Amino acid sequence: MRNRLRPPRPKSTPLSQPTSHSKENNTRSPYIPQPRVTDQSPQITKFLALLLASFPD
Repeated sequence: MRNRLRPPRPKSTPLSQPTSHSKENNTRSPYIPQPRVTDQSPQITKFLALLLASFPD
């Protein structure tokens, strides 16, 4: 039981080390902006379409 309680403690204490060493966090950080970019891309295209429509070119 003590061994099970010990692992979560060192993992939660050194937050800076696991973020830089663990590849999971490195893959998670770019994974979050990806959905945001996909959500923004349609908005940007609609915004550009509105801008093009507003200009009588």
